[in-house]
Amino acid sequence: MNTRQFYNATSHDFNIDPGFVEECRDHSIPISVIGNGGSLSTLNNVQINELNQTRLFRCNWAFDDPGKIKKRYAIYFAQAFNGTMEQDFTESCKQASYSGKFIWYRFQKNVVYDFSLLNSVLEPGGFPVWPTTGIQMLLTAAFLIPCPEINIAGLDMYTYNRDKIHMTKKELNVYMKQHGKTFSRSPNNSAGTTLFKSNLTYVTPKQFVDTVQKKKATFHYIEIDILILLKIFIHCITQNKKINFYNCDMLQNIHNTVQQNQHIVTEYFKLTDQTFYNIQYIPAIYNMWRLINKIMDQVLPE
Repeated sequence: MNTRQFYNATSHDFNIDPGFVEECRDHSIPISVIGNGGSLSTLNNVQINELNQTRLFRCNWAFDDPGKIKKRYAIYFAQAFNGTMEQDFTESCKQASYSGKFIWYRFQKNVVYDFSLLNSVLEPGGFPVWPTTGIQMLLTAAFLIPCPEINIAGLDMYTYNRDKIHMTKKELNVYMKQHGKTFSRSPNNSAGTTLFKSNLTYVTPKQFVDTVQKKKATFHYIEIDILILLKIFIHCITQNKKINFYNCDMLQNIHNTVQQNQHIVTEYFKLTDQTFYNIQYIPAIYNMWRLINKIMDQVLPE
């Protein structure tokens, strides 16, 4: 995966426990990608103990997680840091770090993007569309950091205990507080993934990057969340990298779908800048998006 300028995790090993530094650098230890979704509340003590034996990737308001998951992060992802959407996040994060509420080895505040034409899209209003931070953490674990296996917990795609797609703004805000971002202090206009189907337009990676830098934000659409999950899962399957799911039923179902449709997913991601616009490869693109639409209907039926 070409990561050029967007993946730029800052190292922070100069003033922390040497044992923690060694753990973060030990590629024989599994990585646990842990989101902040409501399914975290269903983890039992055995599962939490297993996760706490690994290198953790966490994001955003994870330092406020009231659960028993450790507060020692191999990489801490926080794109809201120094951002405009969550004004109190930067100071809260700094205070939590300085006070020892959590420690981190690396800090990632840039978008983790792969510079691929196959998933560079804009939505109808011209905003760049890219996955949520949780899936970006998973992309990093799968492609950028060596490890024997990956654990996934708390990545629910904003579907945990959600009984319908269409919600009023008030209903959505209540859902996010109860099940979507239970310990987050994000503002109400930061409401996770958009679950409405919308027309998306492919653009060049350069246009995508230029738009991200101009808008200083990305939208989260369920289609692209699924597309990048398919890329991650097919990579792990072909590389024989085991993935363990901790109460993340939706992601496990998507992984199972990839296993059952490896040919479709592989053919799509084999496309290049040269073959993408060749008419003979249109079936590969069509079959991929038909599979994505099928998965979307499984994620949250109408």
